[in-house]
Amino acid sequence: MSTNTRGQVRRTVRIPGAGIYNTKVLNPKKAAAKESAPRKARAPKKPPAEPVVAHEESMPAPAAPPNWYPDPQGIATWRWWDGQVWTQHTA
Repeated sequence: MSTNTRGQVRRTVRIPGAGIYNTKVLNPKKAAAKESAPRKARAPKKPPAEPVVAHEESMPAPAAPPNWYPDPQGIATWRWWDGQVWTQHTA
């Protein structure tokens, strides 16, 4: 005999070699009385915090540092990038 989480007393009979179990609840009224008891009210769960995301206007555009880079226009081998725009300087 055993007791489940709801307080019911159970009797389990095993049939050897067949893998068959027969479980019978011996006191179903006790469990029904326990289930019908009023439950305590729980406080509502807090919603998850919203992640802080900066607005696009306040975020600087990602830019490569000033340096010589392959010319995107294909006119020259290298073109100077000043960190914001391509310049007229080529190599």
